[in-house]
Amino acid sequence: MFESAIEAIDILLKAVDDDMKDKLKDNEFVEPEYTVDKINELEDKLTDILEKEGTSFADGIIAIGTISAAENTFLKVIEELKKNDATDEIIYAEMKKFFKEVVSKLANDYIQTFDKDLAFSVFTDRTNYWIDRWSYELGQIMKLTSCNELERILSNGLEKGKSIQEIQDEIIESYSFSRERARKVSITEVLTAHSFAKEEAIIQSPAVDRKEWKHSGTHKNSPRPHHQALDGEIIDKGKQFRIDAPTGTYYARFPRDVTLPASERINCHCTHRGIVNDDILGLSLDERKNSNKKL
Repeated sequence: MFESAIEAIDILLKAVDDDMKDKLKDNEFVEPEYTVDKINELEDKLTDILEKEGTSFADGIIAIGTISAAENTFLKVIEELKKNDATDEIIYAEMKKFFKEVVSKLANDYIQTFDKDLAFSVFTDRTNYWIDRWSYELGQIMKLTSCNELERILSNGLEKGKSIQEIQDEIIESYSFSRERARKVSITEVLTAHSFAKEEAIIQSPAVDRKEWKHSGTHKNSPRPHHQALDGEIIDKGKQFRIDAPTGTYYARFPRDVTLPASERINCHCTHRGIVNDDILGLSLDERKNSNKKL
């Protein structure tokens, strides 16, 4: 019997974390414990950002006066709230810092799985670009989603004649400003960090000449048949995987590649692995490095 509600919650959360660690390990993600810690850390950061955004929106609609205010006043308030919302900039700064820290640590771990003589030093230009660009785009996407939700709630409130207090409560309780949303984003983006890191390790490892898509879609989410079809697909390490999805054909260097639409990234737990060429691995370290420069 649990002695308190807090103790019960702690035990349940630990069980969830332990289950995730097992799944990560089973699917060849390095550092499962570190990964879960980073998911929880990012979840806390994003929850704080989203809750502050929701509170700011809720406080800001007081300027409408009454929900039956003139439409032009209503639109002006929405535009003012959007203009003053710096969530995109905050997320950009946080995610860029977060990705650089996590990807560099994981890249070194992945390199070690391919070649014990190598260590991660600096990001390639491509990975630097990915991290900066995706951190920026993620901030933009998350702000847009929040602002669209704000507009939906306010429009619905105006149409139904709700009070300011009712509108404020609906904003605060919305999924868009919730820990649940922060959790989903955190899992997706930490696994994206793994993909960035593994791709960086594959690029920098001379002995790796090919890569393979590995499907994993049974952990609390419905498997995508087209991701299942990719399981075991092997391509040259500099090439891209072809994904024949119901919504179209996409090309990606790895699972959760940021070039993919959200429908192909969110809740995707697939991974990819580098395939070591034993002939190259048998060369001296200098010879291995020289062979990689030719690629």
